[in-house]
Amino acid sequence: MAEFRRAEGLKRHQLGELFTDVYAGDMPWNLKEQKDELARLLKKYASWEPYQKERAKFKNNSEDVS
Repeated sequence: MAEFRRAEGLKRHQLGELFTDVYAGDMPWNLKEQKDELARLLKKYASWEPYQKERAKFKNNSEDVS
């Protein structure tokens, strides 16, 4: 259980890697739409406290998507 707690305390990978980690070259249109939608939601809920706590778990606070 100690290893689980340690792992949960580590920063997660950058959120933008969800879209760039799999495909080399140009991003497919559907992933671009999903990334744009995520960026819109991150901006819309930027001031909501529970959302801020989740964003803080990612490296660079998911700024690479916005």
